[in-house]
Amino acid sequence: MTAPARWRTVLSTLVLLVGTVASVRTLETVVAPGPWTGLATLLVAVTALAVCAARLLQDALRAGRRSLPSSIVPTLAGLVVATWSVLARFGSPTGSFDPVVGTSSVGRVLSRIGTARRLASEEVAPIDPSLPVVLAVAAAGVAAFLVADLVSAVLRLPAAAAVPLVALWSPSLVIEGTVPGGAFAVTILCLVILLALDPPVAARPLAVDARVTVAHAAAGAARVVTGGVAVAAVALLVAAGAGGWGAGLLPGWKDLFATQGSSVQLSDDLDLLQNLGPRSDDVVLRYTTPEELGSPLRVYTATAFDGSHWSRGTAAAGSAFADDDVLWPERAPRTDDTTIDVRLESYRDALLPITTEPRRVVIDDTWRYSPDRDQVERDRPNPEGYEYTLVESSRDLTPDGLRASDGDDVDDSAYLDVPTTPHAADTAALAQDLTRDSSNRYDSALALQTYLRDTSRFTYSTDLPTLDSEDAVWTFLQDRTGYCVQFATAMTVMARDVGIPARLAVGFLPGDRTVGTSTYEVTGTKSHAWPELYFPGTGWVRFEPTPSVQTGPAPAYADPLLQGSDSGDDAPATAASTAPRDERPSPPPTAATSSSSAAATVGGSSTSGAPRILVGAGLLAVAVLAALGAALVVRRRRGLRPEEDEVEAAWASLRSRLDRSGLGWPDSLTPRQVPDAVVAAVTGRRAGPVEGAPGGPSTDEDDVTMDEATMDDATLRELSGTLSRVAAIVEDRRYAKSPEPVDVPGLMELVDRAVATARSAVSGRPSRDGAPSAPRGG
Repeated sequence: MTAPARWRTVLSTLVLLVGTVASVRTLETVVAPGPWTGLATLLVAVTALAVCAARLLQDALRAGRRSLPSSIVPTLAGLVVATWSVLARFGSPTGSFDPVVGTSSVGRVLSRIGTARRLASEEVAPIDPSLPVVLAVAAAGVAAFLVADLVSAVLRLPAAAAVPLVALWSPSLVIEGTVPGGAFAVTILCLVILLALDPPVAARPLAVDARVTVAHAAAGAARVVTGGVAVAAVALLVAAGAGGWGAGLLPGWKDLFATQGSSVQLSDDLDLLQNLGPRSDDVVLRYTTPEELGSPLRVYTATAFDGSHWSRGTAAAGSAFADDDVLWPERAPRTDDTTIDVRLESYRDALLPITTEPRRVVIDDTWRYSPDRDQVERDRPNPEGYEYTLVESSRDLTPDGLRASDGDDVDDSAYLDVPTTPHAADTAALAQDLTRDSSNRYDSALALQTYLRDTSRFTYSTDLPTLDSEDAVWTFLQDRTGYCVQFATAMTVMARDVGIPARLAVGFLPGDRTVGTSTYEVTGTKSHAWPELYFPGTGWVRFEPTPSVQTGPAPAYADPLLQGSDSGDDAPATAASTAPRDERPSPPPTAATSSSSAAATVGGSSTSGAPRILVGAGLLAVAVLAALGAALVVRRRRGLRPEEDEVEAAWASLRSRLDRSGLGWPDSLTPRQVPDAVVAAVTGRRAGPVEGAPGGPSTDEDDVTMDEATMDDATLRELSGTLSRVAAIVEDRRYAKSPEPVDVPGLMELVDRAVATARSAVSGRPSRDGAPSAPRGG
């Protein structure tokens, strides 16, 4: 194999890799930003390296027979490496890298791809980059590269490589109606370079006439130009078609990515390092019962924790049950029955909300019960208006009874597994210190719960002060700020540290009663997570470490205030006195900024046949002219000039930093309106809690107003002037035909000055977040 041929192979693979990565990056319009782009790039690069190495080795072994058609072996080698990479990265129970793969890895990957499909169809873009979503994106990128390599290097049709790469644009085109201009340009450029690198099928060194050489060169150039025109035309047609008339040309196309109507679903990939996004206020379900429901409705339990993420873990498949079967893993004494009639509204899932106590489920359909997870499940989501009846047989849970619990322990080591993290030993030491005076599981659990519910130590907030950590639990125990996922995880892990089997439960808190009826409504804002600890002879018991600002009182059997002197009050008192205390003030909680978890209504469009043909012909003509002139491409909403990127980054930094101080602004405001909005927020914060403003109003008794504070007009004028200068630069870069050059360091200095001025203007006014706590809902 000659050196030019080797370099052509390497360059072709590299160019195809760059084009694939550019196409994958178009998905940033529908998947929230995060490290998923780097992971997807890494997996595609590993696949490309395997293909390139196999092709170089193959060509070296076939020296002297280079006129033979290219073999499919290198592509197959890339497929094998890609399959192993995906299974090793996404096929473990916790989603962490595990080089040993098997049939269970395949099953988990397929299940997570199904979850990603469901999330993509039911959530609002941009959706959270959860493990299933990242898996789907990475797998799509790898598949697109392998197909493009097959058609360009094996079938020798480099122009056809546009098909799999352009296919990656589909979600952005269908949902957002656009594709980033930079990705478009890079992909088209890479495809044209592939055409130029593609050699004649029977290339060999022959002495030829100069006219023949010129003819061959002209033919090659014509092939590249023609292929480039075809590639650009196809890309532009796909972009225009999928975003407009193509939706009517291909009925059901949008349904691949979005559903009609709204729906709510709980996330099954809980990330302790993400802020809690806004949740749907749609009614998830309604239930009717003669007595108030004293416990949450659980949807699922999670056992596998890797240090920052929860997953459900492995479990045996469920089995069918009858209406009179009591669904509960253990035998335990039960009290009188309570009937609960449930109607599911916007909730969509293949898991049924059930009570946390033993229950019978009366339902007109085929569902399965999984004792390992204590959940009711099936293969398809429920339809709207689905109805069933729960007959709850509550256990008689008391402090004395739980202290005296005795019998066989749960036979699964997964409930005691603690991940190996940098501060795992520190977390265990704290747990042991808190429970050192406890002689039984109940008192130990109560000590942990009381420590975490202590509002003098911990602050409930949907906005996390630290979003990057190698040990999420220890970070939470140091920052002492979080929402229910952090509180529940901390208690679960610390319970395991002292030898108590524990798991994380996810579901909905009891809803609000409809006036004058016995019907209760549960909205998406009631989504919640809590720990469940195992007591021999009794089974799984719920505890509530999240502060009462979101959950209300702890369960009666775990509430020291209701138990009197017999309740083990000494254990919490000891814990409070011996536990380390950080006197640093907690950061002011602000409204979460991550994407919404509720699905949206997405409409379709259609056109008649004749206009469709005319539109298509016109678009084709425009596409050809654009490709030949190399001047017109799909224009993205925001340009990609480096200076403009830096301006937008500065603007995003300003908004994020002011958000953390409770001084952010809604998306509906233009840059020119922002200075007045921020100044108004500062003025309102100085005067007292403002209804509807971030961080207010507050109902805390110790909330101190500042009516007596003297307004510093000079400070407010300085803040308004600085913000106006920043807003003017942003407007100029966004909308001016010929924007002025930007002094980026000077712009960042203005941003810093604006943030410092705003914070000093409201110093002494900590913002409070009264939003309810819950895991990221779907």
